[in-house]
Amino acid sequence: MPDDSAAARAAAEEESAFSHPPVDPDVSSAYGDHPDQVIDFYAPKSEIPAGVLAPLVVVLHGGAWRAPYDRRHITPFADYLARRGFAV
Repeated sequence: MPDDSAAARAAAEEESAFSHPPVDPDVSSAYGDHPDQVIDFYAPKSEIPAGVLAPLVVVLHGGAWRAPYDRRHITPFADYLARRGFAV
């Protein structure tokens, strides 16, 4: 039944998303007055040669309409990218 399959996928997604502990950003900066109006920055953790700019990845949190999700659930992904030399 499609509804059972969709529910199982949603449960697996939620379990996966919350299975990694949040990782604090290197810097957070507000862009508005609301507490949720912040940008988190993760600096590259690997060596970047002098004069070379790190590649940048912009990760947008788009799950605000789903109650258990906030920007913290994507922090392990941002940390993963930063550990591989990306500015996030």
